[in-house]
Amino acid sequence: AFSNFNSEAYYCWYASAYGKLNNITEYFTNDFGKGKTNTENMMSLWNNEQYGSKNSGSYPDIFGEIQDEVEKGWFIPSKSEWSAFGVKFNITSSNPYGFSYVCWTSTVCDDSGSYIADFRDDGHIGNDRVNHGIPVRLATTF
Repeated sequence: AFSNFNSEAYYCWYASAYGKLNNITEYFTNDFGKGKTNTENMMSLWNNEQYGSKNSGSYPDIFGEIQDEVEKGWFIPSKSEWSAFGVKFNITSSNPYGFSYVCWTSTVCDDSGSYIADFRDDGHIGNDRVNHGIPVRLATTF
């Protein structure tokens, strides 16, 4: 999408999952083409409160906010999908696509974090804690 989900709103990835994701990180390696699956899997875990209560952070959890869009086929891109997109379109802080400086990916990086697509300088992939507020941009395939 050429705009963030819900303008410039910020969302936690899943605040209660902080420090508890180490048992699933292995499922998020080699993640090109897996953004949709990642999103659906994490949404299921969020709906079932697998890692604790919903919306326990300073911002709402993204998986509760995007459910209607996911039902329409939208998803949070994986880190590899964001990386490929960023390279293909040369997305940096001075890009013409209106990207926020960071966006969540659907890829878990460790027990407390998820990867982020960071467009502040050179469009690299970073990471942040799942209980921090960051914008999200959804993708779909045709």
